[in-house]
Amino acid sequence: AEAVTVAEFLRRADNTKEYLLEGKISRVTISDKFKGFDLADNSGSVQVVFPKNIDAHKDKLTEGSTVKIRGKYKLYKKTGKPDTPEMVDGTIIEVQTYVEDPSKVVQISVAEFISKADKFTTYRLKGKVVSQVDPAKCSFDLKDESGTIFVYSVKNAGEWASKVKKYGTVTLRGKRSEERFSRNA
Repeated sequence: AEAVTVAEFLRRADNTKEYLLEGKISRVTISDKFKGFDLADNSGSVQVVFPKNIDAHKDKLTEGSTVKIRGKYKLYKKTGKPDTPEMVDGTIIEVQTYVEDPSKVVQISVAEFISKADKFTTYRLKGKVVSQVDPAKCSFDLKDESGTIFVYSVKNAGEWASKVKKYGTVTLRGKRSEERFSRNA
């Protein structure tokens, strides 16, 4: 397999050869319906779907981990939606699990968090809860002096949903997630 950048993999759009990609992963999903992740390097990102040996690596595949994988290009055609390039028939070669040091997490404002659009770095945000808290996901709107952001969910949501209250102040650590739905503010 030839080692290429994600941009080169996408530009070639060659479904006959195997290519080797290396990059950071995000949106890791391992369920009965879908297994895969997004892989990004400095040149771009591509969705990796159903790698053959994903179950053998599932405990190491965390947000921000680095993965080497070989596989083929495929253009996924879906009725009514744009065609999406993917890596298919993949075999994971190596995983370097990202382990975060909480003491190195930097606090930034909501506006900075939004402008950075960084999916891999964890930041600390502090602000007021300015909406009702959804008890299922512990989701809410967080506001500081610079702006407002929607917090989609928190770990241990069941535990925190009863403690996080409208008009209360919270500090949280988290990464940016790509918007998967539209929301009316």
